[in-house]
Amino acid sequence: MPLAVLIILAALTFWLNQFVQLSPGRADGNKRHDPDLIVENFTAQALGETGEVQYTVKAARLAHFPDDDSSTMETVVFTALHPSLPPVVAIAPRGRLLAGVDEVIMEGGVLVTSEKSEKLPPLKLAAPSINIFPDKNLVRASEGVRVDGLTSQITAKKMELNSLTRRVVLERGRITYQQPPRKTP
Repeated sequence: MPLAVLIILAALTFWLNQFVQLSPGRADGNKRHDPDLIVENFTAQALGETGEVQYTVKAARLAHFPDDDSSTMETVVFTALHPSLPPVVAIAPRGRLLAGVDEVIMEGGVLVTSEKSEKLPPLKLAAPSINIFPDKNLVRASEGVRVDGLTSQITAKKMELNSLTRRVVLERGRITYQQPPRKTP
């Protein structure tokens, strides 16, 4: 009798163990973060309603990941274009595109430049990383930024740049001004 109870108890324990064990799932790689597409010398353009190019994104290499629909880029150049203004160009060693978001993230030390125009001085700013929102014509830096002018240097904790108006809004900034040398008569 005690042996029968022990066998029944062992059988119930085995059955209960099988019932509560999670199935290991299929080993088909669907949980891995592997690229499904790699493009060398990647170039993309966004067109406006009238067919003009609004911006371009170029990368030496782009890798797309299907598990989260994201992409990574190497040696990235983003150029915002406007017919009456010089282009705004951002260059970085790395970049990312996130799924379903109109945003380009550039990282690894970013340089943003624009030539001078009739109404605007040249623009040169550097940041560890920036977030570009092309459809809103906005560039944001939240890890610090340095803006170099002809006679000044501005450092700030955060920055927002409108690529159409060229208006720069800085938060917690500091300006270093160097007076230009005087011309002797």
